[in-house]
Amino acid sequence: MIQIYTTYEGQNIIDLALQLYGNPQAFFMLLDDNPTLSLDQEIAAGTEVRYDPDKVDIRDYPLIKYFKNKLPQAVIVKTGN
Repeated sequence: MIQIYTTYEGQNIIDLALQLYGNPQAFFMLLDDNPTLSLDQEIAAGTEVRYDPDKVDIRDYPLIKYFKNKLPQAVIVKTGN
């Protein structure tokens, strides 16, 4: 079932994949569901991002539970840029 996540300042597609799917490599699923997003851009705060939690088995990704307990604090991976 498709759900909507509203982004925070400084988030990118990798941050969202980690927060929503528990796996930064799941960015391709977000790109499939959100064709206006890009791998190489920061996403504007307040952007509504579609995601489907049924696409992954969360038992394989305990980070999802960890990050959900941290909401509404956003996950932002610092890349050094």
